[in-house]
Amino acid sequence: LPHGTAVGVERDPEARARAEAYLGALGVTNATVIGGAADATGLDRESVDIVMMRHVLAHNGGNEEKIVAHLSTLLRPGGHLYLVDTDVTAARIRPVDQDIEDLSNRYISYLKSLGNDVSIGLRLGELVKGARLVMTERDARYQIIDVVKGILPPSWAAHQSMVNAGAATMEDVARWDAALHRYEERQRDKVVFAPIFRVVARRP
Repeated sequence: LPHGTAVGVERDPEARARAEAYLGALGVTNATVIGGAADATGLDRESVDIVMMRHVLAHNGGNEEKIVAHLSTLLRPGGHLYLVDTDVTAARIRPVDQDIEDLSNRYISYLKSLGNDVSIGLRLGELVKGARLVMTERDARYQIIDVVKGILPPSWAAHQSMVNAGAATMEDVARWDAALHRYEERQRDKVVFAPIFRVVARRP
């Protein structure tokens, strides 16, 4: 930002350190990263003009209303909240690979077992209205992503957590790992279709 100040909130110390190092490498002096949670950022009430949250609500089972209500309190009158999230159940890959489909379905079941709303993107409008904000924009689209070697899906990032929770075995992990590598090596088109929901709301 050429003007103003940006504050990132991250509860994981390792992720926070990486973000701070990245800002330092870029020479950015008007952005910081602080420790905090989605529903307890530590920021003052009515202290910011814009709040943005992307792909967080789907991983905070049962706390969606509490999170959006907290974010709304951070806005100055006239400030805007920008929310982006997805419907994991509507994501698709082409061409289809049965083992990767199994990984995706197992990941969805695991998220549900934690109380997460895997279709939270459908509820963004309801959430901002519940927080007494005025919705000014709402749209949805499919993001079409060409598969790039080395970029793995969120479902794979959660494989160890699924094993720890008893939702997968190491044999499953080996099979999924082989499928992902096999998919990366395909010479033909490899495409992910991911639904993206976006809402912008204003505090009166």
